[in-house]
Amino acid sequence: MKLFTKKHMIKTAIICLPLLLTLGLHLVWNKEGFGDWYSTHIFPIFPNTLGRLFSFLPFSVYEWILYILGLFLIVFVGSLFVKGFLLLSSFIKKKSRRNSLPSFRRKHFSKFRHFVFSCLFFIGCLASFATFLLHYADLVQYRRSSIAKDFHIEVTEHSIEQLTSLCKQLAKQLNTLSKEIPADDQGLLKLPTSYANDAKEAMQALGKQYPVFSGYYPNPKPVTFSKGMSYLNLTGLYSPFTIEANYNNDVPSYNIPYTICHELAHLKGIVPEDEAGFVAYVACTQSDNAVLQYSGNLNAFIYATNALYDAGETKTYDQIFSSLEKQVLTDISYNSYYWNQFEGKVSKVAETANDVYLKANHQEDGVKSYGRMVDLMLSLNDPELKS
Repeated sequence: MKLFTKKHMIKTAIICLPLLLTLGLHLVWNKEGFGDWYSTHIFPIFPNTLGRLFSFLPFSVYEWILYILGLFLIVFVGSLFVKGFLLLSSFIKKKSRRNSLPSFRRKHFSKFRHFVFSCLFFIGCLASFATFLLHYADLVQYRRSSIAKDFHIEVTEHSIEQLTSLCKQLAKQLNTLSKEIPADDQGLLKLPTSYANDAKEAMQALGKQYPVFSGYYPNPKPVTFSKGMSYLNLTGLYSPFTIEANYNNDVPSYNIPYTICHELAHLKGIVPEDEAGFVAYVACTQSDNAVLQYSGNLNAFIYATNALYDAGETKTYDQIFSSLEKQVLTDISYNSYYWNQFEGKVSKVAETANDVYLKANHQEDGVKSYGRMVDLMLSLNDPELKS
């Protein structure tokens, strides 16, 4: 039997080529300026190809790929045990007739081996291409310059007074907006049916002011089993494998427009979470849509007041919250109630995994890096830090 037939060499090349391309990327991605060049000239290929390909489908392709792969893994492992058991049973029965053993081995063991290697080749191809896409459509973007450069701002340290001023400003805007937005029977924000498209249009409008956000945007998609995302403490998910902006539509309504803009920011190569959150805040608050403005300001308010509380300014924190209108307090209270349902081991494991992922990609503060969004907001609102 030949070990390296033409067929074997082709299969080996199919698996190895994406891995070699990934290795080549690793050799150059730390070079100065490469991340910015890649983000501008190469990355847009993915939204314009894979993004367009899957955009017209009304469901999350990535979500269903995960389900299918999970089912395949179960079937593969189950078949492996069943076929192995049948092979062993047949082998034991044939032992008494030694003359038939050689032909039995050739016939049955060959089929078993072919099944195993076919499945392993399939898994190897998936892993190889997934590694390639993960690096080229996601990880390399961690090497680009900070989003502060695109917004022409300088991020520096800020005083407690400046942070307090930002929190009060956001509270004032929320109180004004609360009188303009629709509410449901529970007093919670009621989203219009066009909310997903409205968020997409907000990002397109942002692209007219900042070139990095211009160009094509795939349609954002709700996850079918969104409640499962809540158990993982996820409100949205960018897929570098299908270039989709997926969002959890089970969460409190005020989170959803902001989350969609956040995930669409990832599709423009803004992969650090704090920066994507900042982009979502700007896109929402600069929109003409009151619902989007409310969503962006309320999410920003939560980040900013949490930073204020962590700084020990609890009295000021309480005073600011006491100034909020009933509509705003209702949305915040329901948000706390909603997420308290999902506190447990699963969410802790998911948070730990996310923390490790962020640190591995040079966000040294891990999940705490989400708080750095506040520095970007402060700098944006500080005229002295704009170039």
